[in-house]
This record gives sequence, structure tokens and C-alpha cells, in this order.
Amino acid sequence: MYMKAIIFDMDGVIVDSEPIWKIINFRVYKEFDIPMDDKLYSIIIGKTEDEVFKPFLEKKGHKGKELEDLNQKAIQRRRKLFIETAKDKLELFPKAKEKIIELNKKGYKLAIATSSFKQLMDLVVNKFHIRKYFEVLYSGEDVVNGKPNPEIYLKTMKKLGVKAHETVIIEDSIQGLKAAKDSGAYCIAVETTNPKDKLSSADKIIKDISYLPADFDY
Repeated sequence: MYMKAIIFDMDGVIVDSEPIWKIINFRVYKEFDIPMDDKLYSIIIGKTEDEVFKPFLEKKGHKGKELEDLNQKAIQRRRKLFIETAKDKLELFPKAKEKIIELNKKGYKLAIATSSFKQLMDLVVNKFHIRKYFEVLYSGEDVVNGKPNPEIYLKTMKKLGVKAHETVIIEDSIQGLKAAKDSGAYCIAVETTNPKDKLSSADKIIKDISYLPADFDY
């Protein structure tokens, strides 16, 4: 089956942002007195913003309006810190832009489907001058259910006008990988965030997106 579309997750796939996210997330967890360790943190990678803090705040006993207010404060604090850092320190993975341009020239429909917030997605595509190569750009703010729910990928495929069996999804996180697989698309995992043994459910595993083939026929 010849593929028509390629959907990219953003953090950990196009931009080398996961190390920055980890530092900032742990800082905000500490500020809001939320216990966190590497094992727990691995569970939230790839989830929507609302799912990053809310479950932990609930476990601490916060409810109702107090919970919602604290959750929003944590989200806004996280966004502010990341945008301040990303403007100077965020970088694309090596040869990522070249690969995106190559695939665009080949005629594939390209999209970004990220759990990150829209402001960050816009910063990335504008800072690195790659917006024009993507037909669809969806953020975590565009869906009700975040990854591992496949909603964002199903919505992206519908907008692109392609079927799951015509689509390749590129992911790095455990949550994102499950979402990609549950969407029915062919999933390629990159080893930028997790080791191979945690990516075994992917259809194919590569080091990073510079290793993507120029032609897809699976």
C-alpha cells in the first residue's frame, strides 16, 4: 500500500524539546508541591496539558474550583517558562528540516499533531520556517481527549482526507505510540526519548527522523 500522508508528533520528533520540558516540568511540580520522579514523569510524556498536573493535584485533595484554578495556574506557569526558554534554546533535530522539505517535494501530505499548546507549535513552525510544508497543524488544544487516545490522529487524517492505511505517524513517546497504533496508521518510532525496548509496539523503529525513507510503500 502506497502511503499518502505523514503525520509528525512535534516534541521529541521534530524539535529536541524533551530535555527542556523535563527540567521545566519538574520545576513546576516542585513549585506546586507535587511529588514527582522519573518513573511517574515517563507516564505523562505525550499527554495533554490538562493531564499533566490535574491528576496529581486531585490526589493531593484539591477539588472543584480550587482544583481548576490551581491546574490553570500550573499550566500557565509551565507555558511561560517554556516559551521563555524555547525562544533561545530550542533546536530542531539534525537534518529534520531537510527531511521535511524532501518529503514535501515528494508530494506527501504532511501534518503536525502535537500534545503541546498552540503557542508553542506556532513558535516552532515560525522560528524554523517550516509552516508552509504542513497542510494541517493540530495542538493539544484542538482535541478533547489527549494521547494515548487516538483522537488527534483520527482528526488529522480526516482533515487531510486520507485513510489510516494510507498514513504514517512518527512518534517518540509511549503515550503517543499507543495513540498512533490505535488510530490504525502505520507507526514509526524514533529513539530520541525512549529506548528500543519501550518502543516495541511500533511498526518500525529508527534513530531519528533523518533516517526516514524518501518513499513509503508498506
